[in-house]
Amino acid sequence: MPSPIETTGKVRYPVPLRPLASPIETTGKAVYITSTLPYVVLTIFLIRGLTLKGSLDGIKFLFTPDLNELMNPSTWLDAGAQVFYSFSLAFGGLISFSSYNSVHNNCEQDAVIISIINGFTSVYAATVIYSIIGFRATERFDDCLEGNILALLNAVNLPEGNITEGNYAESLQNLNGTFPEIIQSLDLKTCDLQTFLSQGVEGTGLAFIVFTEAITKMPVSPLWSILFFIMLFCLGLSTMFGRTWVNIH
Repeated sequence: MPSPIETTGKVRYPVPLRPLASPIETTGKAVYITSTLPYVVLTIFLIRGLTLKGSLDGIKFLFTPDLNELMNPSTWLDAGAQVFYSFSLAFGGLISFSSYNSVHNNCEQDAVIISIINGFTSVYAATVIYSIIGFRATERFDDCLEGNILALLNAVNLPEGNITEGNYAESLQNLNGTFPEIIQSLDLKTCDLQTFLSQGVEGTGLAFIVFTEAITKMPVSPLWSILFFIMLFCLGLSTMFGRTWVNIH
């Protein structure tokens, strides 16, 4: 005999949600991989990035303070938004996972540890990214300089190798004094390494435009592309685990 409509039965999770409804230990084991693998990939990228030309210029640019940017209120607003996002504040994930702690758990100590790890991760990831961005900026700077040198050599019929990157500024000044009309008609590009370093993109553009563009210019680029997107995939899984537990609980 079927049960009356007033009788509620057990909650039956749909098939796709049954693995997600497993105990917290299952998610914890998966997080060991999805949370630690990005650190491994970042370390690999850092070691590789430090061997590239211009990587130290990118790191130096990262840690050189820009007073104009520091006095800009939008800079601090973006920094605050990044802190809220990286901690997943107001998303419910921290509250959901902390509900499994014991009654006598030291929450203050956990908060300090999480803050230190979060800050270290941000600085570490930024160092890795700007080592690659330094390489990208140096590549663009070299291409710009080579284009100007080639235009100068063709314009004044100088032999190849007469103008190099080392004596470019001096040669340009001399040629500008000797052939001012010809030099002005060339419309040479302004090649400034600091300008190329500052031409970064925020948000998803940093991951899918700037960083990937730099990866394509690295030797064995398919390998680095696979490692990079595996890292992004693991970060997405970690975020999904937290959001899913919030929705379930």
